[in-house]
Amino acid sequence: MQDGKKAKSTKNKVSNPIHILQEACKRFSLSCLSKRLDGIQLIDGKISVVESDKMKCLTFERQSMSNLYDVNLISSNGNTFGCHKCILAARLDYFHCMLGSCWAEGWIDGKNQ
Repeated sequence: MQDGKKAKSTKNKVSNPIHILQEACKRFSLSCLSKRLDGIQLIDGKISVVESDKMKCLTFERQSMSNLYDVNLISSNGNTFGCHKCILAARLDYFHCMLGSCWAEGWIDGKNQ
């Protein structure tokens, strides 16, 4: 009888997508993501976030990741903003036309980008 309980609990743990993701995080040494998943539970098929002291707010420092941008926008007062062409083109028709057509901004080294 005890073996049946053990098999059942193992089956439930394996079928829980949060546990599966946590195990993958551990295998790939993603400890920060694994810790954040500690505060998430699957209850009656719905994902619930449980507030926890362990779950600190994630931050994104734009200046420290300038290598992620593929275009810079310069405002009229000289401020520079690193951006992604694909996001600009997807969200604004102006940039879709500029970056996806024959405008000079859409071409690099003679190739349409």
